[in-house]
Amino acid sequence: MPTLIMRAGLNPKLLYERSGLRTEWRTFPDIINKRIDLNYSFGLGFNFNRKLFLDIYNSWNLAYLRDWIVQIKYRF
Repeated sequence: MPTLIMRAGLNPKLLYERSGLRTEWRTFPDIINKRIDLNYSFGLGFNFNRKLFLDIYNSWNLAYLRDWIVQIKYRF
């Protein structure tokens, strides 16, 4: 009987950026960007026996197939 392993994770990032422009004629106001990015991941693992393991992992968007990683591991 295969064993199912589930995992999930969150990676929050706070980004703060300040930029401005000054010339000899004029000073433009500073631009301040504040943003919180929340990256998540999700994975499923199937351990069929001591040698065969299937891992399905997603690190960003669950709806896009290109963001999924599938690995098959076999130990000799």
